[in-house]
Amino acid sequence: TGVCQPQADLLSRRDDFAAAQLPDGRIAYAGGGGWYGVPLATSEVWEPLGQGAVTWSRRELPEMSVERWAGRACALSDGRFAVIGGVSGGHAGATLSSCEALKVGADENWELLPSMHDARYSFACVAVAGCVVVAGGNGRREKLKTAEVFDEGQGRWFRLPRDLPHDGGLSNMGCALL
Repeated sequence: TGVCQPQADLLSRRDDFAAAQLPDGRIAYAGGGGWYGVPLATSEVWEPLGQGAVTWSRRELPEMSVERWAGRACALSDGRFAVIGGVSGGHAGATLSSCEALKVGADENWELLPSMHDARYSFACVAVAGCVVVAGGNGRREKLKTAEVFDEGQGRWFRLPRDLPHDGGLSNMGCALL
């Protein structure tokens, strides 16, 4: 109808979480910081109550293999919800290079994907043409100028040959594909 409708709150309080719109329109989200900044491994999906429904509902999904604060997410070309990088164990915890994916609505078990070359959080991330591109963000102790591409067909990460042209690291960037 073109009019925004108020919706229910998330099932779990979370900030700086990973979220992506799936090909069928549902929105999946995972991780983030819960109460007192404790990283979460929980995940949820926001989906319509029925075909053409105006009201949507949220339901829990299985927990990821590790809690992830400030990770990023995208929908892979096969429709899986992928969560990438982040920090485990709080703000002073371990920066992650690991990645995992979940087919929402199917078997609903997280599957580990190959790890990135560089552990990173709060980075830019976009999926396009069977690839996932990540750039910048924060590393273990520094802002990153590197970028990598995950080729879904080959199932591996490739470093891009050039660093980003500035020292800002694209930290805390959002992404959109136009």
